[in-house]
Amino acid sequence: MKASSRKTLLGVPISNGLVVARLVKGGQCSPSYKTSARALTPDQEWSRFLNAQSGALEQIGEVLSDASDEHQKNVLNSVMEGYELLLTDELIVEHIKKLVFDDHLDSSAAIEKVFSDAASKIAASVDEYLREKSMDVVACKELLVGALASSNPQQKFEHLKDRIVVVALPTPQDVILFHQARVAGIITEQGAELSHAAILARSLNIPTMFAVHGILDRCHDGQIAILDTAEAVVVINPSRAEVRKTEARRAVDLMMSQKLKAKAGSVARTLDGERISVFANSDGPVESTGLLASGAEGIGLLRTEFLHLTAQTAPTLDESTVFFRLTASALAPKSVTIRLTSLILKAMNTQQDHTDCAVSVFFWQRSQSWTCNFIRSSEPTRQRTFASSFLS
Repeated sequence: MKASSRKTLLGVPISNGLVVARLVKGGQCSPSYKTSARALTPDQEWSRFLNAQSGALEQIGEVLSDASDEHQKNVLNSVMEGYELLLTDELIVEHIKKLVFDDHLDSSAAIEKVFSDAASKIAASVDEYLREKSMDVVACKELLVGALASSNPQQKFEHLKDRIVVVALPTPQDVILFHQARVAGIITEQGAELSHAAILARSLNIPTMFAVHGILDRCHDGQIAILDTAEAVVVINPSRAEVRKTEARRAVDLMMSQKLKAKAGSVARTLDGERISVFANSDGPVESTGLLASGAEGIGLLRTEFLHLTAQTAPTLDESTVFFRLTASALAPKSVTIRLTSLILKAMNTQQDHTDCAVSVFFWQRSQSWTCNFIRSSEPTRQRTFASSFLS
């Protein structure tokens, strides 16, 4: 192996993992829409749509049923609930029905038009948070289009099993199909850490790295690669020594994980028998996902510097809310202590007069309460109890 063929690329870790596997370059898994093979009546086309809608909802149910525990199911449900609402939205369904019966479009074309138009309008928003939501509309369109196909989409991607798949920008639907195909990992050229595709990859425990710029031009199908989220690197064509070292690390990680998992539910006590509460520090949703499984009783300190260190401008209230929501969804109903830096307080106070209101307005819909502490550098900790429905 030539030393020059070895490449090391940096990226943004999305879901933890250490993987050695062959690469598969791919486009999006999402199906393109097809018109009906033969002319159908509007009633028949409408029946096709209703069957596709039912199939898409069934696929969502299958993803939720694959959850390994209740926590993972709750996180997945926080994403899938939005898809279910879009798929059954009365205005959307009526618009599709009108196109089928009045404009005589087939169901595929009607789905494409309604969802693509909606996604385009949202994508044109000046608000970055709303622009990101256009991907949810696209994902729902692809769920419907995929359900219209006669063949099982999973069969089309069986060759991805145990491979690291490399794509430009995955949609949530792509991540679902990658999960069903049992890929070893995901690497992308683009993508946001708080996107729904990222949430799904994290919730489904698929080792994932986003924003590995230039990887599609610098790798080939079949090449061996190391995906190391702990070091935030992808190594293409590693040496045999590197592969052996990585495999040894994986074995140690697995052994330690099994030991920690066995003790995760045990109660921490001092030598004289005093009960100790164990909390974890966290930088955000990526680190928080596995804390409960590791035995943490909550987050003792959620650092918000991440919001500023990885952005060109100060985060908006919406962006901050997404950050808090995703972190809390990984820990709910456990307590989370949030450190609000001067920068984030300033960003929030430009949109709300009172910081607590600015944060808590998004935290109060569901019935199960959890405790959120806010730490400000110049003031003692102040405790507030909010309902945990900022998971939705």
